[in-house]
Amino acid sequence: MLSSLCLLCFFSLATGTCFQEKYKGGINQYPKRILVQPGRSATIFCNATTKDPITGVHLKKRFTKIMYINKNKVNFYGNHLNLSGSVGDFSVTLHNLTEDDTDIYYCDGETVAEEDICGEGTILIVAPKTGKCQDGIMQYPKTILVQSGKLATLRCSITSQEKITRVHLLKRHSSIMNIDNFNKVDIRSDFQTNLVLSGTYLDFNVTLNNLTLNDTDLYSCKGEIKAKEDICSEGTMITVIANNGANNCEVEIAIVFFTAILLALTTYSVFAMVKCYKKRGEIQSARLPQNTVYEDMTQTIRRNTMGHSTSTSY
Repeated sequence: MLSSLCLLCFFSLATGTCFQEKYKGGINQYPKRILVQPGRSATIFCNATTKDPITGVHLKKRFTKIMYINKNKVNFYGNHLNLSGSVGDFSVTLHNLTEDDTDIYYCDGETVAEEDICGEGTILIVAPKTGKCQDGIMQYPKTILVQSGKLATLRCSITSQEKITRVHLLKRHSSIMNIDNFNKVDIRSDFQTNLVLSGTYLDFNVTLNNLTLNDTDLYSCKGEIKAKEDICSEGTMITVIANNGANNCEVEIAIVFFTAILLALTTYSVFAMVKCYKKRGEIQSARLPQNTVYEDMTQTIRRNTMGHSTSTSY
């Protein structure tokens, strides 16, 4: 898993650096991710950091404008929105959210010098509770950002020791594919032409081909255990962006945002590995008999740096 994440990070960082030469930033946007139940609210904050005066800022749902503010007026292009603040420092609260509001939101502004400024984006996931469900499936990656027409691959591995009878892949909370403990696969009719599965029911990859903007959603794996609670994964947020008609700011911010997520995941994984090796060394050292000369040959870990009131945000 670590090597795969590192490889992805290397690719993203290489691409992100190229784009970052033109990327101006200029807006501090937070939080990066919000998980909220339907009917609740979510608030996104945007603060301009550029020294140049701001002519106006849009809040966009992917590439669709839902709000515009300048020093004289505010325009709302969507319902259930509430704004607080000024053009250079404001917050937008989205009320009475539905599952269709799940998407990536970002602030896109312009200075008097006609320079684009961008926030880093906020992924908003609106999903109801599904009842009791225990851990037991490892799923990765956590986020995928992809252009329309391309593909995305996620992996689900069973970590529970319970006897699993069937594993589902859910789009939000609707099953689009399931595989039983005899490895018999059933794919929902509308996904039969673009979903490819490889592996067994205990450890499999799912590739979604020829993605469209409507495929943006939360995908998660759920396992069935006879007479017991289901087991679940945390899920993968797939965000599909248009492959044309987007301005430089939109494309650049999507790439930089995805890069940041991957880099954070890699850093955490490396830290966990180092901690594990250190703990193992302490245990081995404690087991040595007294008066025994022991030389600790610390292994060198080679690693490739290639590469969620009512709501939870981070």
